Amino acid sequence: MKKLLQFFTLFVLISLSIQTNAQNTCATPFLFETGSTYSYTLDTNTSNQDTVYYDCLSTQPNPLWLYLNKCSSAPIDITMSATGIGGSGLDADFVAWGPLTTFDDCNLNVSNVVDCSYDPSPTETINISNSQIGIYKIMITNYSNQAGTIQFSQTSGAGYTCDTGIFCNFPPTELCKITTDHSINKNIVSWVKDSLFVGDFQVQKETTTAGVYSTIGVVNSASSLLFTDTISNPIQQPYKYRLLSIDTCGNVKTSNSHKTIHLLSSINLTTNYPQLSWTNYVGFNYATYYIYRGTSPTNIVLYDSISSSFNSYVDVNPVAGNLYYAIGVNLPSPCTSAGSLKTQVESIYSNISPVNVVSINEINTIGFNLFPNPANELLNISFGTETVTAKMRLTDLFGRILLSKSYNSVNKDVLDLSKLPQGYYFILLESDKGISRQTFIKTK
Repeated sequence: MKKLLQFFTLFVLISLSIQTNAQNTCATPFLFETGSTYSYTLDTNTSNQDTVYYDCLSTQPNPLWLYLNKCSSAPIDITMSATGIGGSGLDADFVAWGPLTTFDDCNLNVSNVVDCSYDPSPTETINISNSQIGIYKIMITNYSNQAGTIQFSQTSGAGYTCDTGIFCNFPPTELCKITTDHSINKNIVSWVKDSLFVGDFQVQKETTTAGVYSTIGVVNSASSLLFTDTISNPIQQPYKYRLLSIDTCGNVKTSNSHKTIHLLSSINLTTNYPQLSWTNYVGFNYATYYIYRGTSPTNIVLYDSISSSFNSYVDVNPVAGNLYYAIGVNLPSPCTSAGSLKTQVESIYSNISPVNVVSINEINTIGFNLFPNPANELLNISFGTETVTAKMRLTDLFGRILLSKSYNSVNKDVLDLSKLPQGYYFILLESDKGISRQTFIKTK
């Protein structure tokens, strides 16, 4: 079984760095630069899976894929040497193609082979003598199938490469947001990459052990920069994610982590009010939670908002029947990354959590009448012979406040309904006596 990690030793000006050998295929080769000496651990007991033309090679065991960007017409000669654990030489072979248009081009055939060797010698020279500049690709095989290392570097030829810093050593790609797609009840992971980055992204999710992550999917940088976690169940629990970015040199960088909002809803048996509680969204700072409500999962709209200092809410103005809630936050600024920009501020949503309000009784602790009901242009509010000091709110069935007023020792009021569409509405009054609520109908 192919090893998941290899040690990649890069000697540049007598400096040493170790990198992981991740996702090394024809489409994701490692970068070769002139002026550097490279050392890789030889794979064993693996077979090549890329269906390309291998010219003189009758077999392609334990392949190592490389590419270089040749920037001059002069030749480049690369000497490679395979050594076993005990120091004995191993049989390594190679084939080279070029020039190609891109480093991940795998349309390799007899017409673009520039050198090939099936020689049993442990030391061989790869000749890139083609005068054309462009991308050249090399595959080295461990024919001996023995543990060891392969070293290679340019040993002659005046040619040179110009890939330094283009595809390697990028900062970690950061997650942008994790949100729940309510149409499928799954989490969507999205991020923004550097426009020059080429490689793979491993999407990872925290396991049942805190701080321990497992990879749930791999996305190539040329693909869409989002991932749907098809095994998530946002109704059940919150989830925590991070991203590994792996460039074509084998560098692995770990992103920041994000955690989703998980919403729970229930009915208070005493007040008959829906009550909500939720977990914090983790990933960036925000000041406000937005509360969404609807009478079905497909028509939830913004209903109210609350400071991010709090994680609970009671809906004191429900309607009878099924209600569906969600909690959201807004990104504080557009998601940005070097060479890339998202221009709109986006919302992040929790799961949808339903409740069933069995009945909404008209409460009239203050004591008032509405007439006419149904009403057309004007609605009268009467408190009889008493004067009332209270706060009045006119809301629709979704609880959105359409009008609010404060009364100070009054016994009547007249509301102008001419701008309201027809439908059902509530009048709510709050005073030191309690809360009163009545329903009226607006006609055409």
